[in-house]
Amino acid sequence: MRSDSGHQVERVQVDGADQGPRPLPSEPQFVIVCRGIIFVLMVLHIVGGTFYRQVLKGKSYVFRPWRMFHAKGLHICDVEFFIRHPDGRIEKIDHFKTLGYDDFLKAPPYIRRIHGEEGVLRVGRLIRAKVGHAADLRVNARIAIRQGWKPLYTDKRVE
Repeated sequence: MRSDSGHQVERVQVDGADQGPRPLPSEPQFVIVCRGIIFVLMVLHIVGGTFYRQVLKGKSYVFRPWRMFHAKGLHICDVEFFIRHPDGRIEKIDHFKTLGYDDFLKAPPYIRRIHGEEGVLRVGRLIRAKVGHAADLRVNARIAIRQGWKPLYTDKRVE
């Protein structure tokens, strides 16, 4: 076929021309398949390793033990303050409300998370100032250690 200028022009049929623009090739198909395989292997390792260690009680160097927040909660205390009345009645105290914090998040960090023996005694002294020295204020406390909970105080009078 000749054009108006006399040059030879060839008409080419393009397959799929009516389907719209083709997406640009971004990565070879091989790379996408490799990424998919690696992702599946990682998921299998995480799920399979956790199942093997926790459910089947297996021990292996390949599947390490899963520890969430390892050593993060050491020396945090579980504390319960109460007043012992002369008639034997026990009145439990919410130390947040007693110290004037209706919202847990508005309390200072040393009141929200009581750390160690000194922290228990510090909060106890603050409560003692609020309830008065005539009240028989007492505390039960336990402290978090690596082996679990260890009793710190049982029915200790707060001075």
